[in-house]
Amino acid sequence: MVRSRVLVVLGALVPGLTLLASTQVSAEPVARQSQTVSFSSTPPSGQDWLHGANSPFDVSWVASASATSGLPVNYSIAEASTNVCRIVRVYEDDPTFGTGAGIRFMQSGTCTVIADQAGDDAYLPARATQSVQLSKAPSQFDHVRATKGLLGGPSTFTATLLVKSVVQSYSFGLGGYPGQVVTFTVGGRPVCSAVTDIYSRATCKAALSPTATLLNVTFTVSWTGDARYTPASKSALFGLF
Repeated sequence: MVRSRVLVVLGALVPGLTLLASTQVSAEPVARQSQTVSFSSTPPSGQDWLHGANSPFDVSWVASASATSGLPVNYSIAEASTNVCRIVRVYEDDPTFGTGAGIRFMQSGTCTVIADQAGDDAYLPARATQSVQLSKAPSQFDHVRATKGLLGGPSTFTATLLVKSVVQSYSFGLGGYPGQVVTFTVGGRPVCSAVTDIYSRATCKAALSPTATLLNVTFTVSWTGDARYTPASKSALFGLF
């Protein structure tokens, strides 16, 4: 900001004539003040991302920050967090959510929210960040079964993949997880893989060697997990033919 000071100097410029006024203007820079941006919101943790995973419009958390200058702040998501969370709306004196950025969590990981105040003629820019650590939710197998093939025929394997999810309103339970590749192993060796269907059930068939058929009475089904859920595995006995 520039503050002008006007000095008026009166003098007789020409003898016998009326006095004239001349002005002198000097520029005097004034330093901008510093300001601070700080968050007042409490970051969630754990598996709270599950609340927003099923709807692209659900708000999982409202991040709220303010500047000591009283100027409004702008919110954004750190580039490294764009696959974990995103801003779905910005609130201003909302009766339920107050003022801040409505954040939707999409998976586990670190969600970093940035609050910027760009500054003006009187204040320097300022920035603050707030991070949320979100952990993976558990997964498990159910209805794990296998039958050995008769007279050298293929053995049939089946299992249902379940994950922790929001099953009703905001209550947690176990739900299916379609579209995931699970693997069945016998004697420590993979024998077949299958993708879970719309009922979250995976079924595949594999011809076992005579040695594997005779020596192994158990099998294992496993899933590697993903960005949302932990890996899962379960062993079981072969059933009757």
